[in-house]
Amino acid sequence: MTEEKNIAASWRSFVPSQKANYVLCSLSLGFLASLYIKITHPSFIAEGVYYVLEASLVGGIADYFAVEALFRKPFGISYHTALIPHYRDKLTAGCGDMVAKEFLTRRKLLAERNNYSLVDEALHYLDMDNNRNKVKGLLLDAAENYLQNLDILALATELETLVKRELLGVDFYGKLDEFLANYLKVEKNNLIFDYLIDKCDAYAHTPAVYNYIRQKIDEKVAEEESSFLGKMKIMMARATGILNEEELAAKLYDEALVTVGGLRNNDYLRSWFVEKVRKSLTVFHESPDWHATILKLQTDLINNVELKFVLERLIASTIKTATRPEGNSMEIARPTILAQIINSACDSLETELRSSAELRRNLENYLKHLSGLALLTAQSMLSPIISKIMDKLTDDDLNKLIQSKVDEDLTFIRLNGSIVGGTIGLLIYIIKICC
Repeated sequence: MTEEKNIAASWRSFVPSQKANYVLCSLSLGFLASLYIKITHPSFIAEGVYYVLEASLVGGIADYFAVEALFRKPFGISYHTALIPHYRDKLTAGCGDMVAKEFLTRRKLLAERNNYSLVDEALHYLDMDNNRNKVKGLLLDAAENYLQNLDILALATELETLVKRELLGVDFYGKLDEFLANYLKVEKNNLIFDYLIDKCDAYAHTPAVYNYIRQKIDEKVAEEESSFLGKMKIMMARATGILNEEELAAKLYDEALVTVGGLRNNDYLRSWFVEKVRKSLTVFHESPDWHATILKLQTDLINNVELKFVLERLIASTIKTATRPEGNSMEIARPTILAQIINSACDSLETELRSSAELRRNLENYLKHLSGLALLTAQSMLSPIISKIMDKLTDDDLNKLIQSKVDEDLTFIRLNGSIVGGTIGLLIYIIKICC
């Protein structure tokens, strides 16, 4: 950027050479002096000098007018002068077209590209000096700069959305069905059924089971007492000691404990329990309400879990581990994880390129295809870019830009005008005196 500014400043501050002006001024003074001598002291030599200086002055003035007319209005004359500012639109468009259509045509660019083997040039470049490590260093710097400037929270949020979308797409109901088929519907899976039996046994020893049995007995007695005959039967059973609700509840509770305890060792009871569990699970699992409950549970669980902050810490920790600390240039002898990956990838790619002619050929074709597209695109942009840049210049800047490139030649054109004019003046004088 600094170099470009210096280049721009060089032509913006350009001052045209004054050599031709000094010569023209000297010729003017010499012409006046020769005219005075010719009038006051006429002679053969004085008249010859007068002719030569007169013709040189005319030639110098004519070429001064011609050169100045390109950029400005000499002597205030506006007829066919200031040609460059006046025709700047055609000039800018013509410069762009000339570069794009004459110098850097598509055919020339593509032909020049075909003169190079991009892969061989790259491999040759790697063999020079310490370029291989320089390239690895540039790639490492670029990768670390990219990673260290990542918006980690935004990336974590995006990953969270992606993970949740994938989890919501999982057939959780089908996975559960597969689980039940593998673990609950197979009688040989003793671990699962032992767990269920232990749960049943633990629950059977709670007061809730006894209270449930007593509640059912009371409900049955109340049902019988709803009629007069039933009420008489209950009263007689209590009076004769046949019916004792507390004793009956205790006996049923004891039988329940015995039955549950027998599920472990009694093969018949265990088989009965397994079959009942299997049928119950089959009916329960095939229920639409169960399906809807599982889907809702899956959705609520996934949507309510906050993953982005965990992912943010994980990503930040990974980047910190994989890269060098900021401001610390570690040597290649102690590479980070990212440096090892880049080193390995570069070495593998270089080895493959050097050993595989087919890979080199395919990569060369691909690079030439990409470079061809880039060149064609750039070539089509040359004309409008050049025109746009030149359109931004003021008339004075445009004059300075052009004049700074050809000032020495313009100076010699003016000097040549004076020399040619003087030569012609000398020839005319010789012809005059000879005739």
